Amino acid sequence: LITKDYIDKNSKIDLYKFFSSRHSIRHFDDTKTIDIDIIKKAVKMAQTSPSVCNRQSARLYLVEDNLKKQNILKLQSGNRGFGDKADKILIVGVDLNCFLSAGERYQGWIDGGLFSMSLVYALHSFGLGTCCLNWSKESNIDKQLKKEAELPKNILVIMLIAVGHIPNDLKVAQSNRRNIDDVFEVI
Repeated sequence: LITKDYIDKNSKIDLYKFFSSRHSIRHFDDTKTIDIDIIKKAVKMAQTSPSVCNRQSARLYLVEDNLKKQNILKLQSGNRGFGDKADKILIVGVDLNCFLSAGERYQGWIDGGLFSMSLVYALHSFGLGTCCLNWSKESNIDKQLKKEAELPKNILVIMLIAVGHIPNDLKVAQSNRRNIDDVFEVI
């Protein structure tokens, strides 16, 4: 049984500061390795993400072998200059067998996106740096990734995430946020 008091007690944190402190990290401290148990804890946190009919389609694959990481990062191609410094590469996917009809054809992207966002924030809560690496690739490259990572055919790859320890001093790319009137409208 969950009570309102339980929710109120456990949700009183300054999320604005927390969200504002997360940046896409492109400079990692490559002298430290991440304990896989921390990643497992972050995955457990991300598993609380909403999913269609609570089907929990999200799947996560951790890549730590250096050669395999290099091969996968070459396929992604948007990580030059920093991807090789990440301690781990995460592949976020969804199991297409969780979806039942053509009417759910976009649900994997939605469920996978929600899971990815939660995972990135969970890793941030453990003091790790992340950089989301898009996976908008043609089917032949998608097949190469699945072969390299030995992913089942029923997995739809949503994105890759570079993850590593944050160095003491770093620069981050920062874009001004759109004015709230550009993104919010009462209808």
